[in-house]
Amino acid sequence: NSRFLRIKNLMQLKNTVLTVPSKSVFFQLSELLESRLLKIGKMYMDKKLDGKINDIGASLAFRNKNEINADEIREFFNWPKNKKIVTIYTQNWADFPYSLGMKNFIDFKEWFDITKNIAIENDDILWLFKEHPVITLYKYDYQDTVKFMIDSLNIDHIKTAPYSWNNKSIMKATDYAITCNGSIGFELSSQGKSVLIADQAWYSDLGFGLVSKSQKDYVNNLKISWWN
Repeated sequence: NSRFLRIKNLMQLKNTVLTVPSKSVFFQLSELLESRLLKIGKMYMDKKLDGKINDIGASLAFRNKNEINADEIREFFNWPKNKKIVTIYTQNWADFPYSLGMKNFIDFKEWFDITKNIAIENDDILWLFKEHPVITLYKYDYQDTVKFMIDSLNIDHIKTAPYSWNNKSIMKATDYAITCNGSIGFELSSQGKSVLIADQAWYSDLGFGLVSKSQKDYVNNLKISWWN
């Protein structure tokens, strides 16, 4: 859905995403209106995950038809069957993190580096990094892509998902997910799976995922079975 805002002062850049309805408003609705909103939300989410909406990010994320399941992912990377797959949904470097209220990290790159470095040390988990789909619209140098940064590590338990894989099937295949503050936080939650959210997101107060209170809190969570 489109939002058009008239920027009158710089402080507005820190809060350009509106949450409607708010949590307090939603839980004061009548049961009839609440059920109608839930029905509309489910219809929208189903269309989004099938790549049938016009939102740029969603159409790029879900339009690929190359479906893949967990066993095929493990076979593709020669991964063992006895470890959990955790997918890290990275952000587009060109996005404006402070418009979402970011406070735990300087920018998306700092969050990525911290996550990557902890992943390097933890081979009890199979880490699948998923590049943000809109990167295909930007002319980034290859060395500035998540794919280059992860693949150049050449570490068995850390890999990147090919752009051609259908994201809905990746969501089904992954056990848990991590995002800085991306929409996967509520998309995957809607599928009944646990998501670790590293920083403030526009849906943070609505009960989706495990929201990190600080950078230290995020790092501590990464080192344990946070999904429990």
